Amino acid sequence: IVITNSRNTIIYKDKLKFNDFGTSVVDFHLKDDAKSGWYSVRVGNIIIDKVFQVEEFRKPQFKVSLDNLKYENGKVTFKGKSEYFFGGGVKKKLMDINILFNEKKYKPIKKWKKYHFGEYDYYYEYFNPSLATKSILKTVKNTDEKGAFEGDIEPNINGKYGDIIAEATLEDDNGASVSARKSVLYSENKYFPGIKLDHWSYKV
Repeated sequence: IVITNSRNTIIYKDKLKFNDFGTSVVDFHLKDDAKSGWYSVRVGNIIIDKVFQVEEFRKPQFKVSLDNLKYENGKVTFKGKSEYFFGGGVKKKLMDINILFNEKKYKPIKKWKKYHFGEYDYYYEYFNPSLATKSILKTVKNTDEKGAFEGDIEPNINGKYGDIIAEATLEDDNGASVSARKSVLYSENKYFPGIKLDHWSYKV
């Protein structure tokens, strides 16, 4: 394995040792004065080339926070604030608000013939295109004299069930985006499916 920095200088070189499963792990630590830019990782005579980027970390000028979302009477209410680290609100700034929806299914795909109780099905959750998180509304809110902002929306999701997600983002003077995110479980039918884990019901 060979690691080169953005100036094509070799900064790490070693031979890999593989276990019985054909995998190998390398721990590599960058120096504090490492050059910024794109680094390259190459493995073997048949080159397997991967890259990663090294950048100087700049602490944001402020922080953004969101309170827990509230869902009442068909509306989702969000409230938050932006504050400088040295104190005081970030006042009179435009806060970008992005509202997303992550649909959840509580019944199997149609081709499944039986229900079953078991471990969480990551494949179904993450590889089903219909369950992708989608943006449903984008808006802008002004922060007040104390850096606070708030608003509400009426989701139009046609009877679906899932997570309403609010993202609040503000850009500082260096062009860095500072964000906060909160979610709330949502159902237009006002009920939520679930399983009480300490009681099981079955029929033979």
